[in-house]
Amino acid sequence: MISLGLSNDLNCRIDVYEKTKVLNELGENEYTEGLIASIWANIIPMNGSMKNGQADTESVEISHKFVIRKNVIELKNTMIFVFENQRYEVKHYIPNYKKKDRIEVFCRLVVE
Repeated sequence: MISLGLSNDLNCRIDVYEKTKVLNELGENEYTEGLIASIWANIIPMNGSMKNGQADTESVEISHKFVIRKNVIELKNTMIFVFENQRYEVKHYIPNYKKKDRIEVFCRLVVE
């Protein structure tokens, strides 16, 4: 079997945002999201859970794994990935021990 390489695995173009502190017109600290980079990733749905809340409400949490190239961006837990108008908060990340040129980033889908 022929290996097609890393670039064929990374088939989703995502935007990476980071929260940065700025001063607003009142001189107060405020956080805004600024675009850091657009990178290629492989997105893998991991799991989902439903929780019952107060007053007969339900919340759903869906986790995804994003596989990206190593050293493309400096990862932080305050980053947000956006793919097809869906926002994903970075929860944690680990190196891929099988393919050392990749990092696995575990994210939570944000439903607003």
